[in-house]
Amino acid sequence: MANELQVRTERDEFRELVSMAFEEAAGAFDGLHSIHGSIAERAFRRTGPGGAPAHWMHDRIATAVYGGLKGSVVGVGRVTTAAVARRPRVV
Repeated sequence: MANELQVRTERDEFRELVSMAFEEAAGAFDGLHSIHGSIAERAFRRTGPGGAPAHWMHDRIATAVYGGLKGSVVGVGRVTTAAVARRPRVV
């Protein structure tokens, strides 16, 4: 029947597309972190040994921030993918 709701049992392409989109968005933070690190390395190279503590702290904070951003996108992606998988299908 045209208005009957059925449970999804076949492969859901939309769910897979949503999952892939969030994986790509999360992966973008790896590239941004790499670019940020390259720029920071160039800047800290000029500070010499006196800048080592600031360089160390900067690297730890940047890693935590980019990791948190990536983790947030991965988490939202999992929740969204689960929500998409649970939506009813009208046939």
